[in-house]
Amino acid sequence: MAPREDSNDSLSHINLSIKLDTHSNVFYTSDVLRGVVQLFVQEQIFIEELAVEFIGTSEISWHDKDLSKGRTDLNIYYHRKQIAKEHHEQRNLAFRRIPLVVNSEVYTDKHIYEKPFQTKISNQCVSSCDFEFGYVRYELKVMCKTSHGTKEYKQALRIIQLSSDFIERPLYDITSSKGFKLQTRLENSCFQPGDKIQIQVQICIPDSNKTYRFVAQLKQYITYNHHSSKHHKYGMVHDFDEHLNQMYILHSEETSVPEKYSEQDIRSVFQLPANITTTTHITMNRILNVHYEINLLVLEHNGDVCLCQKIPIDILAWPKQLDAVVSKDNTLRTEKARTQEECCVIYKKKRHSLMKALDKVLKY
Repeated sequence: MAPREDSNDSLSHINLSIKLDTHSNVFYTSDVLRGVVQLFVQEQIFIEELAVEFIGTSEISWHDKDLSKGRTDLNIYYHRKQIAKEHHEQRNLAFRRIPLVVNSEVYTDKHIYEKPFQTKISNQCVSSCDFEFGYVRYELKVMCKTSHGTKEYKQALRIIQLSSDFIERPLYDITSSKGFKLQTRLENSCFQPGDKIQIQVQICIPDSNKTYRFVAQLKQYITYNHHSSKHHKYGMVHDFDEHLNQMYILHSEETSVPEKYSEQDIRSVFQLPANITTTTHITMNRILNVHYEINLLVLEHNGDVCLCQKIPIDILAWPKQLDAVVSKDNTLRTEKARTQEECCVIYKKKRHSLMKALDKVLKY
């Protein structure tokens, strides 16, 4: 969404702009959004109101005609006969209005009038995203109201929701069926945008005389949720929850499992994009949710699936301070373990000396 200005011939002598404190339009939840509203005027004017608004909107929209039989990436979870063919819903995620000037005359020698503003981004703001059937968008809107009309200027923002629930722990999973077995290990179950996902897999196959294929995939699932109502002829109202699920394969790697190997170790590495949308769980943005899954497949040469392993993961963003805390905590644990080892060595030496002295006393 590019910055834009609403045209109005009667207000052609007024121009608006927003200058942020940072050189980027990317912000995180809990950040303080600071900037300056710039008003360019060529003559003295009377402003009824000059205000800036922080707006967050989520919207989903699809039509049943979009769900053709050739779309293998889409799944619906509703009865088409019971609901309308068009599905649309919009929700406001954030709104804050900051008045800057009220009923005042404005004129400067430099023809530029500046007013600073600031607002804090709520922790409840979910991450910005833009998909085929829905989006989450944030923007700053400046409105200048005069007796001749109202002029507006909008600037898009990208918000990333931070999470404080990150737990760094490895993940193990074992799946077996009909003699096939997959033992998978991940360094973590939570990742940050831009991280590398390293997958270690051990494959066990029952027939070593065949050649199999191993496929590792990173899948992204977008769920669009729409609540609708239908009135029956007797006046009764029935509520329906319509769910459209969309799947994207973000990464895919294929490895051949050659003959005469009943076991084989395979490594796969996925590089996450820095601008990937973070996972959304139970949030105020109920109509659009995103989650991720690692999908591991053992296939025969003709493409038949012998074994499938699905591992859900989270892609979360967390504050830089948390990285420092985790690093400091690991350092403290290492120092504590080293101190315990030194204490154990000292204790053993003292105990050994004491036992020697006790043996001498008993012999005497």
